[in-house]
Amino acid sequence: MGTLILDKRNLELKTEGMALIIYEAGERKSTLPIKSIERCIVMGSSIKMEAGVIQKIMEAGGSILMLSSRYHQRNAFILGNKHNDALIRIEQTSRLLDPQWCVDWSKMIVKEKLQHQRKSLNHLLKRRPDKRKALLLAIKRIEQQLTSLSCEDYQARSYADKNQHLASLRGVEGSATRQWFAAMAQVFPSQLNFRSRNRRPPRDPVNIVLSLYYTLLHFEAMRAAHMAGLDPLIGFYHQPSYGRESLASDLIEGLRPDVDMFVLRLFTEKVLRNDYFSYEKEGTCIMNKASRHTFYQAWEQQSPIYRRYLRSHCRKIVNVFKQEQQLSREFTTLGDDEEEEFES
Repeated sequence: MGTLILDKRNLELKTEGMALIIYEAGERKSTLPIKSIERCIVMGSSIKMEAGVIQKIMEAGGSILMLSSRYHQRNAFILGNKHNDALIRIEQTSRLLDPQWCVDWSKMIVKEKLQHQRKSLNHLLKRRPDKRKALLLAIKRIEQQLTSLSCEDYQARSYADKNQHLASLRGVEGSATRQWFAAMAQVFPSQLNFRSRNRRPPRDPVNIVLSLYYTLLHFEAMRAAHMAGLDPLIGFYHQPSYGRESLASDLIEGLRPDVDMFVLRLFTEKVLRNDYFSYEKEGTCIMNKASRHTFYQAWEQQSPIYRRYLRSHCRKIVNVFKQEQQLSREFTTLGDDEEEEFES
């Protein structure tokens, strides 16, 4: 089974031995083996869950993500059993204090993200010749940002000035991402009113779907890091910050263009439609029951690709730590098979 999604009112969860019993409005509805639940996604606050349920899911290696009912923002999470090798976390912390590691890692992440953006835009250019001008402009400017990553002035900067390096990289990434979303706004169906990235709260169907996808992807990155023995809080591009799982943010950065393309496909193929969403008085976009049901089905079909990617990357990080190897281009570049899966 893998994923259990709880998105109904008046649900109550209990256990009988190693079985999970789900009740709806007091009536017994279904029984599941707890060992089959890798992750449990709980939507809203009306679902009752015994402490024993949480404990047994965790003991079986499962994780729990709790989301708010209105905007689907993360309220809480519980990760399952972790890897017990403390030396991995010690090495991770020591790399945080190494300016060269942080800069090389960060540059690799930004380069990967921009390369995926450029490749996706070239792919769109073949499909949408009617948007040629906007797509070519974005491709040109993203290529300029990629070139800036290799310029001599950039390479000549001292690794000791880590903060200046990271600020420069964030500027490169931010500029490319603005061009990316400006181009994407041209290819999403016009009735969705997608103009740019916005959140908290989202103002259109595209943004609310993107936000929920990113939230679930971030949770998967936390889970992959936790299981590999890494600390999700200690990142290198996203430096540690109170309340942020910075390593998880690092891990999903290169996946964002692929998620955006997948969401585009859901809307252009009308898997998700404009009438699946509603708006509150202040303009906040809300997913209705039909959109959530369709969304989670699509997520479960696509997410195994992302999970493999994240597990693979976490294993590579641990191997680099253990073998004291230097970073290489091979470390974060998707294999051909994985890229075909993203684009299919």
